[in-house]
Amino acid sequence: ASGPREPPPSEIPALLSAYEVNPGDVETAQLLAASLVAVDECEEAADVAGSVTPTASRSWPVLAEGRCLEAEGALDEAIDSYEAYLATYGDGDGAVAVRGRLLITREQAAVSRVRGVDPTTLGPGGEDVVAVLPLSVIGPDSYGPLGRGLAAQISSDLLLLDRFTLVERMELQAIVDELDLARSPYADSTTTPTFGRLVQAGNLVTGSVQAPVGETVGLRADVVTSTGELTQTPARTAPSNQLLLLEKEVVFEIAALLGYTVSQAERTRIMENGTQNLQAFLAYSEGLELFDQGLFTAAAESFGEAQRIDPEFVEARRMLEASVGAEATGQGDNSLVQSSSELGEQVEEFAAGAGDGADAIDGFFTSTINDVAPTQGELAVGPTTDAPGSGTTGTVGTILNPAVPPPTPRRPIRIPVRIRIPGGGAP
Repeated sequence: ASGPREPPPSEIPALLSAYEVNPGDVETAQLLAASLVAVDECEEAADVAGSVTPTASRSWPVLAEGRCLEAEGALDEAIDSYEAYLATYGDGDGAVAVRGRLLITREQAAVSRVRGVDPTTLGPGGEDVVAVLPLSVIGPDSYGPLGRGLAAQISSDLLLLDRFTLVERMELQAIVDELDLARSPYADSTTTPTFGRLVQAGNLVTGSVQAPVGETVGLRADVVTSTGELTQTPARTAPSNQLLLLEKEVVFEIAALLGYTVSQAERTRIMENGTQNLQAFLAYSEGLELFDQGLFTAAAESFGEAQRIDPEFVEARRMLEASVGAEATGQGDNSLVQSSSELGEQVEEFAAGAGDGADAIDGFFTSTINDVAPTQGELAVGPTTDAPGSGTTGTVGTILNPAVPPPTPRRPIRIPVRIRIPGGGAP
């Protein structure tokens, strides 16, 4: 069901009159608040929004007040407001727009904090605060998104430990992009601690992944402390279809380098965190890259693909909702009058693969992952012969049925091409 659409500013006097006559009319209040925000009458808009109680399916009062706080530069206050709503109504349809707006605002706040800051004037970050930078990818360009995906998964796994605080991935990526990290001195291992001061992290994790070029993949992580001390995990290799098991092993080694002993309960939680389906993970990684580029609809398509492949991939679902919400709230103040149920339906459409765009990425990686994507037999991974952290080396696990052939694509493979115009033009 579609919600009301934003009226032109010329209708504000009529809406004001109607609102004064019947302040309990929620639809009139919604239209009025959206119109006032559109003409930068934020004080009046906040008054109107504050008169309506947010619910699980009604988030526009929070968004209206938040957009006004953003316009005033009070980004941290807007973030607090969005987080408070999600803490209460995080499972409702209204959360879709708020979650997307929260991520955008966090990125803006992170960039605002580092602009013009001399990192030498900052103190070191907390010794238990960790920031995981995107890993460098050695291999075919189609595997480039793995750098962000693996960094996100490492962060998610480390967050399950009872010791560390992780710098939010979206905030970190926004700072990386702002500083153009790939061409800045912050990317050099000898000056990485300077970047750590900017993000207030006492430890930075970097590393590299050797993308499939044959039958194995390689993964290595570097840990740089606030004092500049660099330590590395051993360069590990594994069969291509066990990359995500290899990532778990590297996480345990990172924890050890940081001086933390992982408990058995934590080990179990980490092993169950995320997905072990490489095809789903590749689609998720592509979604992260597209989201960071501001291509929210395309990102939603990728996250929807990841969830269709692995319906239990919780983070893919969360990012799918955030992408739909970010697209809606990034389209100006019209988002304040969009129906929460309409956004919820869009999420379900992406998750189901419906719509014109969802088909565009189908098979994006197919031509390069037939040799690494797990088959049904490979999904049945037996007990590892050398469980991560056991002190032994060798293969990561035992495949019970490696003889099952990889699936055959059921329709033509299509490769989308995105053309970006130099100078910031629209793609």
